[in-house]
Amino acid sequence: MRFLTALGTFLAIAGAMVLVLRPVYQVPVAVDVRELETSGPSDESRPIPVWAGVLTIGVGGVLLVIDRRRRPHA
Repeated sequence: MRFLTALGTFLAIAGAMVLVLRPVYQVPVAVDVRELETSGPSDESRPIPVWAGVLTIGVGGVLLVIDRRRRPHA
């Protein structure tokens, strides 16, 4: 398998996984601890944006088309 084909396939699958599975990432949140009576985690979960998945699928598709056109018709 050629490099661009492998990379394009990987990006397309990764983008589809972002759209289907909706993964999240943790962001630390600044909390004023002087006013709190209890303690706990100060992280916020945010989903990976849908546009990132769509963009990744698009880039993967473009790489697959570019590799298809570069391949000789032998």
